[in-house]
Amino acid sequence: IASICIDNTLTDLADMAATYYEEHFPPTCYRLFLRGRVFDLQRNYGKAIEYTERALTFEPVGMLHRMMLHNILGHLYRYVGDADKSLYHYEKSAKMNFGGVNVPSNVLDQCKKIRREDYSNFLFSIHNVNASREKIFQEIVGFNKLLEHIVPFTQSPQTHSRHKKIRLGYISPDIRRHVVIFFSYAFFKSYDKSKFEVYIYAKNHEDVFSSDIKTWVDKFENILFDAPQVAAQKIKDDEIDVLIDLAGHTANNCMEVLAYKPAPIIISAIGWFNTTGFKTVDYFMVDKFTDPVGLNEKFFTEKMLRLQQ
Repeated sequence: IASICIDNTLTDLADMAATYYEEHFPPTCYRLFLRGRVFDLQRNYGKAIEYTERALTFEPVGMLHRMMLHNILGHLYRYVGDADKSLYHYEKSAKMNFGGVNVPSNVLDQCKKIRREDYSNFLFSIHNVNASREKIFQEIVGFNKLLEHIVPFTQSPQTHSRHKKIRLGYISPDIRRHVVIFFSYAFFKSYDKSKFEVYIYAKNHEDVFSSDIKTWVDKFENILFDAPQVAAQKIKDDEIDVLIDLAGHTANNCMEVLAYKPAPIIISAIGWFNTTGFKTVDYFMVDKFTDPVGLNEKFFTEKMLRLQQ
């Protein structure tokens, strides 16, 4: 009950349920974990860290709970401005070794999902510490290993060559009130309709900004509840010529969808500030100010599309 209340941000009810748990059961990893999450909801980050760190000391701690604890501590230390400790906990989860682990398949799937999310959290956070460009590049490229089991789709040049207009697809978890939209809304509203068709793939809950964008583009598809392969298949079925990802490794990203290579050309732009390091992404949109010629090419797996203004 406490967990359900926490997941639905019912802070007072979560506090009551956690208190009942504490009054009637001995301390365990999970009990401390829940209390830490309640303190997190209450924005008492110091206490949240204290209880979550204590939960890590209990033995045995199952792999799933250990990863969840590292995930939450990564968030909490980020909130209080401790970049080094935040990075440490994200990395512990991101690089968890599953070799020889005997757990139910559904638990293993949850662990893999957390590991992928925390690898992206780790990549975001490593930019906040004193790490070399070479080190950051190495870690970003390492993300490929987490999705190397995915077989990319086969593309047919004949399918795309028959289009009278170029089909542009934009995929993002931020097709809503978000800074990414403030930078990219013109792509959705002011494109040349005689030459292009624009398709949106939104991995987010919708708001008034989403509703406006729906009226501007040729197709709007919400993929929030789609499995990555299902979302990728929708993009492929729409015969998108060029897919532009607006998230990179930011929160709730679409990297698993990109792993299927659902379009013949994939571009990363706007939402991420470094290479994706991902083998299915072909180009990265930059300009002559953020990436002058010759400065950063060796740290990008993508070919740079350099705008002049």
